[in-house]
Amino acid sequence: MRFLKTIAKQIGVLFGVPVIWILWLLRKKFRVRVMESHHQLFGHLSLEPEKYLSARDTKMGLYEVDFAGEKDWKNIKDRDHITLESTTLDLWTFGRKKDQSNTQLVNLWKRQLNWAPSFLVGVLLRANKLISKNVISEYRFSTLVSVDRYLDKSDKHLSFTERELRECWKNFEGLGLSRDIPYVCLVVRNQSRSDHALRNRAIGDFECAISELATRGIAVVRMGSHNTAPLLVEHPLVCDYANSGKRNELLDLFLLAHCKFAISTLSGPDATCLAFRKDVLYIDIANYALCFSGTKLTTWTPAIIVDTKTSERISLRQSFDSGVGWFWRDSQFEEGGYEILRSTPMEIRDYLIDMLQWVDNEKDQVLRDTQSQYRSKMTEAMGDLGEKWHGEIRSRISEPFLTKNAEWFLA
Repeated sequence: MRFLKTIAKQIGVLFGVPVIWILWLLRKKFRVRVMESHHQLFGHLSLEPEKYLSARDTKMGLYEVDFAGEKDWKNIKDRDHITLESTTLDLWTFGRKKDQSNTQLVNLWKRQLNWAPSFLVGVLLRANKLISKNVISEYRFSTLVSVDRYLDKSDKHLSFTERELRECWKNFEGLGLSRDIPYVCLVVRNQSRSDHALRNRAIGDFECAISELATRGIAVVRMGSHNTAPLLVEHPLVCDYANSGKRNELLDLFLLAHCKFAISTLSGPDATCLAFRKDVLYIDIANYALCFSGTKLTTWTPAIIVDTKTSERISLRQSFDSGVGWFWRDSQFEEGGYEILRSTPMEIRDYLIDMLQWVDNEKDQVLRDTQSQYRSKMTEAMGDLGEKWHGEIRSRISEPFLTKNAEWFLA
């Protein structure tokens, strides 16, 4: 079978060579660029096409963040940005179907983008390399950092057809949910051995917040994979969708697209919320630079970072001056001698109440002084690199966190 695939690829390249010659003849008027997304990762599949389309709408160009060598904060650099010109055909490829993190999301994006099957794209790239004409360029997205700078300046691009909406509303009601009751999506990462364990959290830590929402007449839909720990809160307005046995890829997207807002520990589904322009409350983010700080859709609570050598808490400014705020991997905290302190269940409940007030009443009002101070401090602390990544800092920090910690955190 492998031999036959190799022969098929070689034959395909032969057919691709004439196409490359034609493109070479037209090179002064027309070029092709292959856009390669990280389709295996749900968050990337949600936001990379959104970033591209928003950049095209706003004529901002595409900005990327990269590393000069190992993924260490000292090697962080910004990559040259590209402009999206009408003389270039951007051809998207989403890989093999079995490798796609959500095939329904790919289908939604195909309605908005110029795309081609991965086999055909591979043929053209190999033919391009074979005759060395370089008429096809490749663009690979690096990280999700810098996506946020586009979100407030353009409209969402994902949408559902009428048929899809009818199907999803039927499945929505099959979960015991009502169209007339607003709901919040809960996105809590499972325990993992990866180097992003600081984003994992026990679901029990959110039970106070869940009960608070249900008491206020707001439903809670717990997202996640089927092997997650069961949600133990029993209430008519609480749905453990992850363990419902009724999950499907299209309904996953629908729930994230129509929620009041989401609560997350920084995981793929919250990126889908941002793509649909839904607010997200991020809980206990230790990787400060990785928070989507360039959009007003983001409200976050920083995890408190303690220098174990001095037992002192690290301020926002100190975190970036020392490099801690730029940490990419969780292991860097332990290696550097830092301890991460997380919020209590009651504090998480308070952050959620603040988020409800913000979404319902305060979003169009003037920011409180502490929020303006935070944005100013974050801008100064991150400097030029932060501006290139996130653009203008437009996020907010949960007010209960600032009320308790602003004196030292914003020092």
